[in-house]
This record gives sequence, C-alpha cells and structure tokens, in this order.
Amino acid sequence: MFYHKDLVAVDMGSSCIKILSYKKKGRKYHLQHQPMVESLKRGVIHQGQILDLTELKNTFQHIHSRSSHFSKLKRCALAINSGAVMIRRFDVAGGRSDGDFGSKVFQTAEQLINDFSTLYWGYSVVGEGVVPGTSAVVVCAAKIEMVESYLSVIRSAGMKVGVIDTAVTCISNALNYNYNKLPGFHIIIDIGSSSSNIVGVIDGIYCFSRTIVTGGDEYSTALSRDLGVDPDRAENLKVNLNDNNISVQVSKSLQRIHDSMAEEINSVLENFHRGLGVKLGGRDLDSVFLIGGGSRIPGLIETIGKRCNVSVSLFDPFRKVGSSLSRAARRDLNSVKSFFGVSSGLGIRHVGD
Repeated sequence: MFYHKDLVAVDMGSSCIKILSYKKKGRKYHLQHQPMVESLKRGVIHQGQILDLTELKNTFQHIHSRSSHFSKLKRCALAINSGAVMIRRFDVAGGRSDGDFGSKVFQTAEQLINDFSTLYWGYSVVGEGVVPGTSAVVVCAAKIEMVESYLSVIRSAGMKVGVIDTAVTCISNALNYNYNKLPGFHIIIDIGSSSSNIVGVIDGIYCFSRTIVTGGDEYSTALSRDLGVDPDRAENLKVNLNDNNISVQVSKSLQRIHDSMAEEINSVLENFHRGLGVKLGGRDLDSVFLIGGGSRIPGLIETIGKRCNVSVSLFDPFRKVGSSLSRAARRDLNSVKSFFGVSSGLGIRHVGD
C-alpha cells in the first residue's frame, strides 16, 4: 500500500536547507505554510558531498523542531544534489510494458556507469527514443554510502523518506508544472554556492544536464579579493547587491565571473549540439531561465543573453502554485524564492510516482 499523504520536500544545498510542503487541490498545488530556508555553515556540504554529518544533523533537527507545521510531518521527499549523482540518458528497445524492459535498462546502465554494484539507482522513461521502436530512458545513480548519509540526517529528526529524487529532475518537473510544458528547447540554470546545474528540456521532456564548477562562491571570492574585505563581508555584499548600489569596481569584479559562467554555458551547449542534439534534430535554443541564490546578481542575465544570443529571464518556482499565505508572508517568500527551484519540483512528487 502506497503512502498517499503529501510529502514535505527537503533540499539540502551547499549554503542552506530548503523545506516546503504543498497541498494538492484538484490539479493545482497550494502553499499553506511558509517555506523555510536555513543557512548552513560553510563546508558542511560541498557539491553534493556531506563533509560534516554531525553539523548537518544538528541543523536539520533544529529546523524540524522549531516549526509547528513541519515537526508534525513524518515523511519527506528528499533531493540529492547533482554533484553527487550520475545521470545518463539513452534509448532502450521496446517500452515499459515489455516484461524484460527493466532488465534491458539494467544491462545498458551497467555498461555505461562504473562500479554499478556499489550504487543505488533508478530510472524513468521520458518519451520515445530517437530510433523508432525505442524508449528514451534516464538513469540516476548515486553511491550507497552517500545516499545513506542523507537518509541518516532525515531519520535523526524522526522522519522517513518516501521519495528520493535528483536536483536536475526536480528542476525539470518545476519547469513543466509552472510553465505548462513549454514547446521548444529551453535550459534552466540553477546557480548554487559551489556549483551550478544546467538542465535542458525539449518540448517538456528532459534531454540533458551538466554541472559546472562556477557558482555563487566565485562571486564572493572575487569581491573579497578585489575589494579587500573578509569573506563574510563579501557574502553579505553579494546578497544585497542591486542595480542602485553597485559601484564600478564591484561591477568589474562581477563581470569577470559573469563572463566565465557564460563561457561554460556556451561550452555545454556546443557539446550538446555536437552529440545528443544532432540526434534530436538540431533544435535552436529558445530561452534560458535562471534560478538559485546567484541568479539575481546584477548583470548576469544581460551577459548570458548576449553571449548565448537568447532570451534570459528569472525562473519563478511558484508561478502556478496557489497560496493561502498572508500578504506579509508572500512578500517575505518573494525575497527568497530563488532558493526554491529544486524543492518546488520536489514538492509535487508522491510515493509511487
């Protein structure tokens, strides 16, 4: 028997933990309680790897205990950062209704991913394959001990995990729900602290993802070095930047990172077009969405748009999400909603999906 109650979505990133829960009414999801974002000490998680398990457990237990709403919820959906996950897309003959389809997926994945016996893994059929008579399959795998570390954090607060998902598939789900499975080729860039995820979607179907090393920490490091301030001051400065208070010196520091990120994005797109993109018909990029803590840094949208010659906008993770929050709570949420790209898509998952 499946657990049908709504799950609380938990996303543990390098800089903070994000938690939210939806209530489904008909076909629409609603926020009934204020989502939570709690900062993590630097170095607790880096590119998906837990480096300080004790500190992570303490922080999660603190979040869980101080919220009257979340402390009542006993089961969650958990996102694993893409830096700790291997994701492969390939075509498999037949379809999921075939009795031996799962075995075919396993045999192919075992050939593509090293040390497969040491991993937890799962797969999803995302559409028709490139070759007629095949299905496009996405396989996600992660080291068993790494997944168990994340699970131990959840269990330390007396909770159970009903669904484990990856950050990139959560972002893809969030795009499809909030933007009605946009036709065409689109990418979402989730700018994290220590790295950024690039997720490609064609006609509402996930097609590829890549992780690049440039993230929000690069901006803080540049500001600290160029302005001669300590890392904490640089971080606060980065968070509070806007078009009205940015100086020429700060703008130059930021622009170097903008250019580096745009260069990496272009490289990812070129590799995609030379490989899988050719098989999928050589689609031109229609738009780029930015999400994540660094997405609002002044000048980034303009730089990516110019370098990639495409329309760039901020991704709204709650665009189609209903809300019974107060006006003040909605205003507070709007100021931090860029952190909820992963958890927004994770929140619509249910056990048995």
